Amino acid sequence: DPKKIGVLLPLTGKYAAAGKQIREAIEFGFKKEKSTATLVFADAGETPETVIKGLDQLVFDSGVTAIVGPPT
Repeated sequence: DPKKIGVLLPLTGKYAAAGKQIREAIEFGFKKEKSTATLVFADAGETPETVIKGLDQLVFDSGVTAIVGPPT
């Protein structure tokens, strides 16, 4: 679906607080702009393995056309 955007953020682990704040900011921005895109969030966790798992989830399970994140 060309209107599905994946967002990969650390939603668990030691960076979860920052990830949740970033998620809230992104959701707020999309609502304010009345975007027709759908955001699909995945957890990047705190290890390279969890980042890869999140990417796989977004691409193969959710079928997103673009991915934002993870923050470094």
